[in-house]
Amino acid sequence: MTEITEHHEETPDQYESAIEQLYRLLVMACEHRGSIASKNEMMNWLLKAADEKHRQGDYGAERILERLAGRTLDE
Repeated sequence: MTEITEHHEETPDQYESAIEQLYRLLVMACEHRGSIASKNEMMNWLLKAADEKHRQGDYGAERILERLAGRTLDE
């Protein structure tokens, strides 16, 4: 995961990439009821998605997914 120490402006393509990952998680949750049973599990799936984006070199999408993961336990 990237360290968030400076402000980055994500591009529309990076948001689209992050949204695509969120869509895949939603499809999985619908097709496999109970696969995301808690906010903690949702956070873990978002972090896994962020790791995948990092591996692909899409650091903007990674940051977006990490921010969403951080918000799951705050709400």
